Amino acid sequence: HSLPSVADTPLFAEYDSLHWLIEKCCAPDPADRFASADELRAQLLGVMREVVATKNSGTALTSASSVLFHTPAVANADLDWSELPRLRPDPTDDQHAWVSSVADADPEQRWTDLQSPPAVTAEVELARADAALTLGRFVDARDAASRLLSADPWEWRALWIDGLAALARADHAQAQAAFNAVYRQVPGELAPKLALALACEQSEKGELSEVAERLYLTCAQTDASYVAPAAFGIARVRAARGDTEGAVRALDLVPSTSRGYPEGRRLRARLLLEGSGDDVAPLNEALNSIGSVRMDPHERLTLTAQILEKGLQVVESHGKQPGKVGGYDANEHSLRDGLEQTYRALAREAATEAERVALVDRANAVRNWTLT
Repeated sequence: HSLPSVADTPLFAEYDSLHWLIEKCCAPDPADRFASADELRAQLLGVMREVVATKNSGTALTSASSVLFHTPAVANADLDWSELPRLRPDPTDDQHAWVSSVADADPEQRWTDLQSPPAVTAEVELARADAALTLGRFVDARDAASRLLSADPWEWRALWIDGLAALARADHAQAQAAFNAVYRQVPGELAPKLALALACEQSEKGELSEVAERLYLTCAQTDASYVAPAAFGIARVRAARGDTEGAVRALDLVPSTSRGYPEGRRLRARLLLEGSGDDVAPLNEALNSIGSVRMDPHERLTLTAQILEKGLQVVESHGKQPGKVGGYDANEHSLRDGLEQTYRALAREAATEAERVALVDRANAVRNWTLT
């Protein structure tokens, strides 16, 4: 009449989501189980996608729309609590139409309007909590979550709100507890895994970084819409522990079709620059990273100058190197030519005369000796 432990069940150890799905199916209290076959089916499909993605050597599947969460709205290098997937509204709620009619252009006005609903339902409380979080009124958000739980102890969406409020306050332990509880209630969803990964990543002293990386990896492998934010998360975790090569591999997961691709290539170039040591090969790869992406011209030139400066330092210290740095041979003469050209291009883009003069001076200082 009980399930085997995770330690004695390799399948549970390998597929955490499957463990929690079966745990919920077999809960002693019927109220703790799935409320309907449709609810179970939705979560089972999510778990199945995770298993298939894992067996396919980490190849991300196509995007699958969740009935509970919106897809991640951003794909930035730094993920903030406010950028986590948002809850989808419940169209069966009696006040769904009224909540949808409350304009959200002005957050303060929306908060005020939500205080006078025709009736208070779960959808109203969730809208209040969302508005409170937007305004930084974290106590009000937690109050709304508490009222939801008082009305329905199985309302996991209240725990989601509680987790967001905790993450916003940098209470990472509370956020981990809340998101872990949501994960167990909806084990087929990726949004709680992404949120839990972020809470673990930001934990004190990074003691949960391995857990964060594993959760990010699950998100990146399973759904195409989660690849970019999860890949950036993996890169941050690996870079924080000094694994430059691993961080670069993580950024390579960001597809060229993603809005986060240009930022991923810029970050990739900076990681390669910082971790290049006395080798020009990573510097060549760094310049190639930004060669084909759209960037602000000044940012591209600045990063190019930094890479060529490092390349020049390497060859001055260790002599001519095999290979190239971008379009320049890895020798002092060629790199000085490239760096001079880059400084002069930056000078033409300079915003002030003082900045332009300083860049021209740097170009003259680095140029090769000539007879003219």
